[in-house]
This record gives sequence, structure tokens and C-alpha cells, in this order.
Amino acid sequence: MIAYFVSCTEKKEEKYIAKVGDSYLTEAEVDHVMSSNVDSSKFREEYIRQWIEDELLYLAAKKEGILSSKDYKSLTKQSSKMIANSLLIKSILENLKIKDDSSSVRKYFMDNPDEFKLTQLAILYNYASFNKYNAAEKFKTSLLQNNWDDAVDKILHSTELIDSGKEIFLYVVKNSPDIYSKVYKTLVQNQISEVMETFDGHYIVFQLLEKYDRNEIPNLSIIYDLVKERYIAQQRELAYKSYVKQLYSDYSSSIER
Repeated sequence: MIAYFVSCTEKKEEKYIAKVGDSYLTEAEVDHVMSSNVDSSKFREEYIRQWIEDELLYLAAKKEGILSSKDYKSLTKQSSKMIANSLLIKSILENLKIKDDSSSVRKYFMDNPDEFKLTQLAILYNYASFNKYNAAEKFKTSLLQNNWDDAVDKILHSTELIDSGKEIFLYVVKNSPDIYSKVYKTLVQNQISEVMETFDGHYIVFQLLEKYDRNEIPNLSIIYDLVKERYIAQQRELAYKSYVKQLYSDYSSSIER
């Protein structure tokens, strides 16, 4: 189907997939929504159905005079302000230039150490997961003769290797799988674990690099991404507060008691 959108200066054609009254839902609009949804085929039909329902309700509301009611106008005015405010804040933050180099992040870390004290037990580890016990055992033996990187390189293209990771930081909380609690409790720094079986039938070998107790502060290199994220959030909050403070000077305001 083709919808014709006519303006004073041009006439353009665009495919649409649904129409209610004078409103059209185009393929481009649906594709844009679907691009961020995993189960797109199922969600697509639901989205189209909901769009039609919303348009039908709007036409009914219009017919019943809702759009000219005092409540509608009041809510519309308030919503308009909130949308404008949100777009303004979004624009301010998007255009904000934050100096987020490593020295700035490090300074934030050094100035706010208590913010990064651990509230849970944690581990830093390497791991490799296999679909067969013998492959995991062979990898463990290889670690006795090679460092972690070399041992992984030797089996990198093996069909028996499921996954591997290096310098993984993980909180060991109450609902963590038992296997991580076991790593924390039984291994010491740089120790290689026995082959452990996971709940889904895989076989995994750990190398514990470090374990942390509550109230410890990990090295910056371990939690750098977290520190940077919080630093940027702080800079955005400071910029927002500074902007609002300037608005108090630019526009008159008062509170009647």
C-alpha cells in the first residue's frame, strides 16, 4: 500500500502498513522500532495492533470532546513542559564536553576512595570452559607448563573450547552460583583450580588472581570502567546543577509562603 503525504511544497510517497482515519503507520516507523527489539516478528504484530487501537481510541476521544476539555488542556500543557525540559537536559548533556582522560579518572578515584569500598566479597580470575572433561583436564595440565595466554592460544580454535576470559572481576553474592563461592573459599592467589562442572554440564578451569573482602578497595586498573562511569555521572550532575543555578540568575523566581 502507498500513502500520499501532501504539503505546500512537495508530494511524497511512502509505504504504509496500517491506516486509521487520516493517520498512517509506515514501514519505516515500524522498522525503526523493531531494530531495538530481539523478538521482532512477535513484537511487530503486537506493535501494529496497539498502534491501531491507540488511533481508534484517539478518534473516539476527539468525537467525545475530550480534546477541548479543561483536564485535557491542563495535562497537555504540563506534558508539553516536561517534554521540553527533558529535551533541553538531553541537549545540554549531549553537548557537554567532559575531560575523561585517565588522569582525570585517577584523580576522581583518589579523591573518593570510600565510594569504591567493596560491599561484597569479590574475586578477580581467569577461566576457560569446555564441553568435555578430558579437554578441560588437558588444559589444566598445559597451565603447569605455560602462562595463561600461551595455554589459551594453544586451544583457541579447538571445538571443545566453549569460552574463556581473562581478569574477570566478579562480586560473590548470596545468589551467585556455588562454583564462584568455591573459587573464593578454596583457592589462593594465582592458584589453578581443579576441573569444575557447571550446572549446565560444562567443565571449567579457573585461575584465581585475587580475592577481596568487604571494605577493600581494588586497584584502579581492575575497576577502571566503573570509576570512569561514576566520574562522568558526577560531571554531568555538576553541569546540570550549574546550569540550573544560572537559570535562577537569568529568570526571576520566587516562593510565596
